[in-house]
Amino acid sequence: MNTRRFATKNTTNTDKNGVLILLLCLTLALSITIAIFSIKAKASTKPNKPLTKYYTSIEIESNDNLWDIETKYNNGSESKDSYIKNIKQLNNLNSDKIFNGHSLIVYYYE
Repeated sequence: MNTRRFATKNTTNTDKNGVLILLLCLTLALSITIAIFSIKAKASTKPNKPLTKYYTSIEIESNDNLWDIETKYNNGSESKDSYIKNIKQLNNLNSDKIFNGHSLIVYYYE
């Protein structure tokens, strides 16, 4: 009598384990993605505090010019050209020239 033994594989358990691992990995990846985007969303939705405009008087020093002063006092609330135009109007300046020792009224926002 010929007795043959057949090796049977338990493929159903192996397949189920593979599918479960794949689902677990996908769930983990999706959870991490959602967490990252929710953190970014919270960081970008900070309420903006209204800025208050303050005025101050400064003394012009050697080598000062309106563009350097704009860089120091304008925090980006308006364009460079607009800020310089407003400073000139505020101080009744007809040109871009400012002189050492003179006072200038400037404004800034906080």
